Formats: sequence, C-alpha cells, structure tokens
Amino acid sequence: MSEYRTLDHAADLMIEAWGAHLEDAFGAAAKAVAELSGTQGNGAVNQVVVSVRSADLEGLLVEWLNEIVYLISAEEVHLVSIWVNCIQREDQGWSCRATLQFTKQLFRTRDIKAVTWHSARVEISGKIVVRFVLDV
Repeated sequence: MSEYRTLDHAADLMIEAWGAHLEDAFGAAAKAVAELSGTQGNGAVNQVVVSVRSADLEGLLVEWLNEIVYLISAEEVHLVSIWVNCIQREDQGWSCRATLQFTKQLFRTRDIKAVTWHSARVEISGKIVVRFVLDV
C-alpha cells in the first residue's frame, strides 16, 4: 500500500509520498502528480512503458515525475493506472521502469510545469519516503 500528502510550501506544492518499497513510493508520487493535476478523461485505454535513468535516487525521482508531468501536459493523457515495475541500481546509477495505462484527457484543473530539484529527497529507513516540489 502506498500513500501521499501535500505539505506547506511558500509558492509551489510540496508532496511527500511513501511505500514499503522504492517502487511503491515512486508509484505513490506519480499518483499524487496525476491526481493533483485534476485530469478527467475518457475513451479507449492505451498502455505505454516508461523508462528513466539517473546517477542517483533523487535524480531518478525528478526524472520519473517529470516524465509523468510531460505525459499529462504535453501528450494530454489522463492516467488510469501506474505500475512501477522495477527500480534498480546499475553501473552508471539507477533506473526505473513503469507501465502506465491512460485515456485521452478531456480537461485538467491544474497546470503543473515541472518537478523541481529543490527539496527532492529519497529516504530509506523502514518505509521509503520521497519528497518533492511541483512548480505550479
């Protein structure tokens, strides 16, 4: 089971998400971005596999979530399901692979410009906790 919550932030939107494993926490973070964008959609359900890489876990979190922001903003999708299949350490850093199901977006109530590097954090102690800021 994974969860998220919004935190106080002066200008933008800070999110904290968590889960039992990295995949759960990254999935909860993506769910937060999707839900906070306020999209609605309909039509045929499509599927895409997304892969991102970064030198460290914080960078991987930012790259992963910016891919979600791109799909919602530029490709105008409404995310139906998010499965983070695998997060693993590699020779050059970290990788994340996920399967997303989506429909065509009818509208969204909030424009999210990007996930910022400011305050991006991945904590591994018991449960996995990730924190990030959305530029809205």
